[in-house]
Amino acid sequence: MKYSLLLPIVGALAIYAPATHALSAPEVAKLAKQSTIRIESAASPGSGVIIQKSGNSYTVLTAAHVVRNRNNTYQAMAFDGGGGTITDIKEFPNRVDLAIVRFTSNKNYAVAKLAKDSSEVAEGSTVYVSGFPVSAVITEAIFNFTEGKVSANSSRPLSDGYSLVYNNNTLPGHSGGPVWNDRGEVIGIHGKGDIDSKQQSSEINPNIRVKTGFNLGIGINTFAQLSGQVGLSGFGGTTVATTNQTRPVDDLLVSGLFKLQSRNFNGAIADFDRAIQLEPTRATAYQYRGKARAYSLQEKILQNSAYLSNLYGQLLNDFDQDGDVLLYKQFQPELRAALADYNQALKLDPKSSASLQGAAEIHIGFGEYPQAIQLLNRALQLKPETETYALRANARLKSNDIPGATADINKAIGLSSKDHSLYGVRAEIYSKQQQFQKAIQDYDRALGLVPKNERFRILGYSISKVTAKFNAKDYKGALTDITSVIDSKDAQSAPALTPTLYMLRGVLNFNLDKLPAAIQDINVAAKLDPKNSIIYFFRGAIYVKQEKYPLAQADFQKSIQLTPDFAEAHILLGATYVIQTEFAKSIPSLDRGIQLAEGKTSKRELLAQGYEIRGYAHLLTSKRSQAIADLKRSVQLYKALKNTAKVKEIQSRLDNMKNTGG
Repeated sequence: MKYSLLLPIVGALAIYAPATHALSAPEVAKLAKQSTIRIESAASPGSGVIIQKSGNSYTVLTAAHVVRNRNNTYQAMAFDGGGGTITDIKEFPNRVDLAIVRFTSNKNYAVAKLAKDSSEVAEGSTVYVSGFPVSAVITEAIFNFTEGKVSANSSRPLSDGYSLVYNNNTLPGHSGGPVWNDRGEVIGIHGKGDIDSKQQSSEINPNIRVKTGFNLGIGINTFAQLSGQVGLSGFGGTTVATTNQTRPVDDLLVSGLFKLQSRNFNGAIADFDRAIQLEPTRATAYQYRGKARAYSLQEKILQNSAYLSNLYGQLLNDFDQDGDVLLYKQFQPELRAALADYNQALKLDPKSSASLQGAAEIHIGFGEYPQAIQLLNRALQLKPETETYALRANARLKSNDIPGATADINKAIGLSSKDHSLYGVRAEIYSKQQQFQKAIQDYDRALGLVPKNERFRILGYSISKVTAKFNAKDYKGALTDITSVIDSKDAQSAPALTPTLYMLRGVLNFNLDKLPAAIQDINVAAKLDPKNSIIYFFRGAIYVKQEKYPLAQADFQKSIQLTPDFAEAHILLGATYVIQTEFAKSIPSLDRGIQLAEGKTSKRELLAQGYEIRGYAHLLTSKRSQAIADLKRSVQLYKALKNTAKVKEIQSRLDNMKNTGG
């Protein structure tokens, strides 16, 4: 026999033999790539790992929720594009979120080595997650390998088997993929991830994916103990827990995170409270409590008028008034408590990028942009991550640093060109620059990349695209789009936004002079969201166009009652009083509107109109000097806006007043 023929086999055995010492990340990645499998279906894809081979039949371990829908056809795909149709699916008993699937292939793929005891993995241990996350248009399997640290390892797995917590960056599609230790052994199955764990339907910054800082996995011990019940042999006797040590803090952290993902916010916070009492120096306990406190407000935020008003604000092209800031101030005590938790976590672990990002996000919400940018600068010094650049772009955008925001978002896109959320952020930047066509193109990119199951994000991009078309004066195109959105399943996924949709369509019908249709839509919006001041403002504007001034005045007054600092409502109310020759009422309204608009860049046109209207009101009441002063000020503002037609019109009136003395 020629022993040289055995060398490839010996080499293969060397590659896949379990290591007795720590391997480098590239070495573990090489092992992981050979045995990690992509599981594709018509729904969201997932991942798995080969744990057994018999002839050309491969057994893959994955998360049960990846393959739960038996109406779907599932395909197993390896890193090289090979694989086959999955023909056998067996879920584990007791509702443990594990399943085995099988496929056949003539190609030779590696079988992963399983750790003998996943309970030995301690806090701070290096772990890796491999899988095939969602990409744009999937033409081939794209392997992904990410490094992180263990945050907790519960000695008491939860009812569905979860026991491991780690902070790796994961994406939708990683679910079911293997979690590796630094010896190249599988210690668990990844199940609930960093981004797909977020309450995306109610994010405060819906265009930015901010890391949660945690993932949940099922330890390989749980698999081993139940493997015989799904017909597997050779695992139960070799891969079992060998220690009976208890980890009460880890148990509480895992329990709290599971409750957090189940939207039991109070229960999660209670678990984190107890963990902090037991171990007050555990940084992740504060980080998770901060996240839980922030998440606990999300339903309130989604249903809050300030949140919806922020969406409507784009129709006013009002980028100085940040609805998020108003919203955060309404929930200031709770959010300040969350910020205090993040700050304490950072005292204990200054290198926690998740805590830096979480704290920065709250500072952005409060309008404290320098503080947010300082935190994000620290995070970028640690590691240049997509999420950090995106958050800093948002902070710079809101602090009017357009070049800085543009540079940051382009860096983020360079790191992750398939992340739809980044194009949403860049579209916002383009909108602020009034480059609406570029904004529309980026919203289209985002819509092309977002997974179909993320309905709220699809809805958010669609609404933003409509407002961009509105601001670009493409009213017909925007009307077509908003009608499609109203009739879509995406809209049904977020009923709290239904008034927003009708509001937008009403405004578009108004701009197309379809006034009865506009009133009909606005009435629906007002019925669904009776405390939103902007709805009444726009309905008042429609009544003005219909010359129904008493109805318009009632709506403007209602709008001001709900939002006392609504400059546009004050000025339009004053204008209707001028038209109705109710000058005693008009001047105070105009005074207040001008006062509120003064000094705000986005309100220069409104301010010019306010001075112009008040000037004519003074003129009609024979207050000549006040009229001249106001009209001159409006000319200055219109010149700055380069509205030459208005400048000529008002200057002509001023010249006539000078020549005639009238």
